[in-house]
Amino acid sequence: MNVSSVLNKQNIVKIGVVAVALAFLLETFAFGGGRQNPSNNQPGNLPPVDTQPLAGTALVNGTVQGYGSELYVQNADEKARALIDELKAEGTVLYPAKFGANVTVLNLARKANVTELTARFAQTNTTSSVLARTSIKMPLLIEFATPQGLKNATFEDISINTPGLAPVGSNITISLRATLQGGLVSSYSAELYAPSSEAPRVRVNLTQ
Repeated sequence: MNVSSVLNKQNIVKIGVVAVALAFLLETFAFGGGRQNPSNNQPGNLPPVDTQPLAGTALVNGTVQGYGSELYVQNADEKARALIDELKAEGTVLYPAKFGANVTVLNLARKANVTELTARFAQTNTTSSVLARTSIKMPLLIEFATPQGLKNATFEDISINTPGLAPVGSNITISLRATLQGGLVSSYSAELYAPSSEAPRVRVNLTQ
């Protein structure tokens, strides 16, 4: 077997993992995510009054559908680095990759359980922030609080950064800030709801 060929293949895989991580982390290394759709309005043509953009907020219960194959560790302290070395020795972490000065991306083996790993980081009492990309099933119709009262708008499933502690299939509460237009959400930001923060005014339960 050609050793240099094997090493080249490993480097290509590592570059691919870092590229995927870059796409996620460029959003913001924080809980959350978002989306913005381009407007279909032609320049100079104002839309009808009922389709003017309108800001809205909501608290929504969503269901965790799954996690990505990486963990993102920000400002890894001594405790976090020690656990990363342990996970590498176990084969749970295939390899870590540095992203900038403060973020370490952990590429996980297929056998890895994200919720178990994030719990292990928490048990070390590390001061590092550990996040996982989380796929969340959301309601198809959400009621938003707006300056013009409550407004309904259709929505979609989302993928955001969370601490990764909620088991797959469990419910978590998402804080939404959105721009509504013509009964649709044209753009939004979403994050895991923290009760200590200022909360949007509407809470909608997910019905299956």
